[in-house]
Amino acid sequence: MRIFANLSKHSIVKPFFNLTHSATPLTRERIAKMKTPALLGGGELSLPFYAMGSDALAKYLPNGFGVTMKNVGHGGIALKPEEFVKKAESFIKLTKQGN
Repeated sequence: MRIFANLSKHSIVKPFFNLTHSATPLTRERIAKMKTPALLGGGELSLPFYAMGSDALAKYLPNGFGVTMKNVGHGGIALKPEEFVKKAESFIKLTKQGN
């Protein structure tokens, strides 16, 4: 959390930082209890704090799956919708097989 504390001082991060802090913090323990499959998409050119968040969620969510889209930043889903849909369809197939 030290990284977030340092980042929160910078104006580019403040809106994100404020949205992620609530009366009930999202801790590793709370994340580990979430059983719903989750697809976490990111772009390889995204700002580091987006990647850190996605990577942490993919690691701690019991059914979290992370995908990285090449040659795009944070808006990769909108910039390459066909590629994202293929990844999402694969994710849906995987989660259906697991049930």
